[in-house]
Amino acid sequence: MGWRLFVAVDLGAEVRRALEALEAELQKLAPRVRWVPPENAHLTLAFLGSTGEAKVPELSKALEAVAARARPFDLHLRGGGAFGSSKKPRVLWVGVEGDTAALHQLHEWTEAALQPLGYEPEHRDYRPHLTLARARDPRGDPKLARCAGALANRELGAARIDRLVLFRSQPGPGGSKYTPLAEPPLSG
Repeated sequence: MGWRLFVAVDLGAEVRRALEALEAELQKLAPRVRWVPPENAHLTLAFLGSTGEAKVPELSKALEAVAARARPFDLHLRGGGAFGSSKKPRVLWVGVEGDTAALHQLHEWTEAALQPLGYEPEHRDYRPHLTLARARDPRGDPKLARCAGALANRELGAARIDRLVLFRSQPGPGGSKYTPLAEPPLSG
């Protein structure tokens, strides 16, 4: 069995602190949903899934080439909403603003660099968002709708995007643990 891998950008300490405060507030509105730990805050660029450990050096090298093309940029996390039905959403998310064109370009370059290594890109449009919580019930949770309303004009701060991160995700009883395997700096 392979390692569960994904490529993402880290959102930094300022965003993690704001997420911690926001989640503490929103947990009172929806105490039974699964909240994403603030230390796991990231924006996924490519989900690789189960991948052989031996592929990590090749993947790292491909990501180094992508990072060498890209310049650091700034994003802002603001507002949000929910995925699923309006009455019983499944996922609560925060919106991403700022230099989203640079984020989309980084996503495209990452996908293109990983395809020769066996990565199959998703066939839907890339829509960057930060997941805050997921309903335990696959049909959704009405309390997430109240949380989505509380996100309307919420400001979660800025993030300087200055590196790619290849993460290994290891599921556990308290949620997944993300271990960085490679962190090439954006230096274009």
